[in-house]
Amino acid sequence: GELLLDPTGDTQRALDLLAGAITDLPWPLLWLEMPPLETPWWTAFLSAADRSGLDVEVHHRYRIGTIDLEGDFADYEPRLSKGLRRNLRKELRRLRAAGPVEMTSHADLPADEVEPLLRRALEIENRGWKGEAGQSTLAATGVAEFYVEQARQLARQGSLRLSFLEHSGRPIAFELGWTGKGVYHSFKVGYDPDYARYSPGNLLRLELLRRLHHEPGLRHVDFQGPLTPALESWSTGSYPIGRIVVAPRRLGGRALLAGYRTLGPVIRGLRGWATPETG
Repeated sequence: GELLLDPTGDTQRALDLLAGAITDLPWPLLWLEMPPLETPWWTAFLSAADRSGLDVEVHHRYRIGTIDLEGDFADYEPRLSKGLRRNLRKELRRLRAAGPVEMTSHADLPADEVEPLLRRALEIENRGWKGEAGQSTLAATGVAEFYVEQARQLARQGSLRLSFLEHSGRPIAFELGWTGKGVYHSFKVGYDPDYARYSPGNLLRLELLRRLHHEPGLRHVDFQGPLTPALESWSTGSYPIGRIVVAPRRLGGRALLAGYRTLGPVIRGLRGWATPETG
């Protein structure tokens, strides 16, 4: 979640008014989910909360990977590990030996042309384990329709980007994302399990990043989700996402916040013990 402030105004006074108004809320706790904690407005908000005497707990949840696009791709590629670069070159040679390889990226789709291309992408996801388990986007009731409408809206804004890696005319990997304020947001990826030995998702990402580096106006890639080892191998930076819990100046709210501070780490530890990471 972002905190919207007019940078041309008196932002400190605005935040002090906001913090002061929080004290009048009827709720015992104000729960702010998923703020990017290190952005200037959120750090300024925490300072305003402190000035107002609010009791605040900040919980770091995970980091999100980013890529700086303001240099040249020729400067970025050598930052990838030697092993990753070597594997990608090898897999691309093997894939080309079996047939022609092409990447297509759709950045100016009319809204009425979005659905067939998006469903083409989601069919790739449906071929894998998610489809077999009934957990793919196409298998879940109403989810595909949500994504289609979301993509249409992004297309109307000129923000949608849908990219495919094709082998002999067959789509074998896709990436759904959008652009805004100089940032490309990587939202959803998938690949055909029949081609897993060629690392098609990584081959698509490499070629897409090559193009994004040369696209005017783009400054960053944002991977949006938690920074996994796989995403870290591509990232040049990261930022924290977390939770801010505020107790208005009431005894009940402060007691609940004290309980959150005490029990929250215990509950999160139990969840981690009961649900080990599957990678």
